[in-house]
Amino acid sequence: MFKLSSIKPKLPAICGDRFHILGDSAYSIREYLLTPYRNYGNLNNREENYNKKFSGTRVLIENAFGLLKSRFRQLIRVDFHEVDKLSKFVIACCVLHNLCIDAGDFIEIESMEEEDNAIAIEEPDEVTLRMRGEAKRDRISAAIL
Repeated sequence: MFKLSSIKPKLPAICGDRFHILGDSAYSIREYLLTPYRNYGNLNNREENYNKKFSGTRVLIENAFGLLKSRFRQLIRVDFHEVDKLSKFVIACCVLHNLCIDAGDFIEIESMEEEDNAIAIEEPDEVTLRMRGEAKRDRISAAIL
């Protein structure tokens, strides 16, 4: 889905050096898309700390998506086949969800099985893009130690 989205080519300009989105290790690291350090048993304390913070943040994000899908069950099995329509539907759900929260209408998350359907992202000049993403991740991990 990410690979086909209209936002993907815009992310470098939107995020710049200051912002980024989080992805799991199936994605290629970029300045705008950070991933955890791969753990082959040789991570230092700084890298392990980064991975813990990264994982904790992803858990919060996944919980937020879980709440959204609990409120709008249609999101579990969306039948749209056009990215533009799907994007508008998800955004509408997010807006309505935030209005409900503002009105004090809270819900509890239900347990749901979720599949990790991440698509590996490949772009031109892979080495340069990866090096920039790794450099940004290193700067962030050094700042949180």
